[in-house]
Amino acid sequence: VPAMPPPHNTRRPVRLLAGLYVCGDHRDTSSVQGALVSGRRAAEAVARDLGLPAAAPEAAAA
Repeated sequence: VPAMPPPHNTRRPVRLLAGLYVCGDHRDTSSVQGALVSGRRAAEAVARDLGLPAAAPEAAAA
């Protein structure tokens, strides 16, 4: 897990350019949970850019 000294920027953008997305614990909090959250945000950004509907919240929990 990388060092994450304060202040914490917990919502760094996952969409950098058209067609370029990044995710990982360095885009959210320095933890496994932060990596998963940024991966979810990146997947949602890709889907949004492709014009796909957003996933239902209950589908995310399954």
